[in-house]
Amino acid sequence: MKTMNRRILPLLIVAVFAFTLTSCVKFKQKYAFMPDGSGKVEFTFGFNEKIVKETMEGMGGGMGGGGMGGGMGGGQMDDPTDIDLSDIKSNYEGFVAFTAPKTTEGADGWKLVTFTGYFDDINKVKIYDGEGEARKLQTSFTWKPKDGGGYVLEGTSAFGDDDEKPGDEMGGMADSPEMKEMVMGIMKAMLKGFEVSWAVEMPGTVSKADGMPKFEGRCADLKISEKEMSDLDEIKRLSEAKKFRVECGPSQLTADQIKAFKTELALAKAEWAKTTAAAAKEDAPEKEGDD
Repeated sequence: MKTMNRRILPLLIVAVFAFTLTSCVKFKQKYAFMPDGSGKVEFTFGFNEKIVKETMEGMGGGMGGGGMGGGMGGGQMDDPTDIDLSDIKSNYEGFVAFTAPKTTEGADGWKLVTFTGYFDDINKVKIYDGEGEARKLQTSFTWKPKDGGGYVLEGTSAFGDDDEKPGDEMGGMADSPEMKEMVMGIMKAMLKGFEVSWAVEMPGTVSKADGMPKFEGRCADLKISEKEMSDLDEIKRLSEAKKFRVECGPSQLTADQIKAFKTELALAKAEWAKTTAAAAKEDAPEKEGDD
């Protein structure tokens, strides 16, 4: 058995390295809706490069020095918090304004970037992931009035695509209890602080929330932390939750609350227009003689 472990361990580490790319992260989305389907969403992305480096160094030490650090480019990867205007414009359709991304860094190694997106009609919002031929629709929405009063929000979301789900990287190598223990031992460190959450604030009291296990008052949410991700079977189960449906009663928002949001939306549009105009001017080719 020990000989088999020595043969399989490098393969497991390669699989876990792929999983590492999405494990040392935080990804939060908090939506707030008006009765007409307009609203806003606050995005928060987090990345902990310190955990990645420590995990890769540990793997390298366990594989004769070179290990994953040397064989996989020293553990380098794209930083999901590195967001610029082109990322926002290309992968977030249906939004009419964004605030400038704000970045904060903590002593524990976490780097967080937060920005807010505004929309006139959630039915037009589509969020994509990837670039070029790898670009795929990640999230879309449907908003409609409910018979008898109230509103219905339906949406699609994928933690992975149909052909590749979290946990599939293991390729069946972790089917036995012994292999699962080995895999989770390697993954434990890089799951520290992991968090993915979806939250919605409806205009009325939520009466039903399919795909979001917790709801109270006007809010419903789904949170996945390192606790849930510490079980390979749970990882696979969560990856299959691709749809949600939230129903609420008649709007409880006051006229002043709706007016305040419309004012906020108008200001955000004006500021976004300035931002995009400045970016376009900066990207425009220089004319001859403009020295």
